[in-house]
Amino acid sequence: MVRALLASVATGVVVYLIVIGGALPLLVRRLTPAQINWLRSAFQSHPWAVLGSIAVVAAVLASPVLLAFRIVYGPMKGQWRRRSL
Repeated sequence: MVRALLASVATGVVVYLIVIGGALPLLVRRLTPAQINWLRSAFQSHPWAVLGSIAVVAAVLASPVLLAFRIVYGPMKGQWRRRSL
């Protein structure tokens, strides 16, 4: 369990650094004031759609963490299943 947790944390840190350190600053530099205003108005008009898309992006970014967890636990596949009494 500790190995899986450490693998998940390491993968999460890498994804976080890529997104926060690379992708978001690059995106912010490329957005024009008109695009920023459009994003603000879209959020005000359709907050649930915007929040839903943020949740989808977060799920996509979380998938490498789940994959790392599964790779570490790969040899122990049978232990994930419930044991019948």
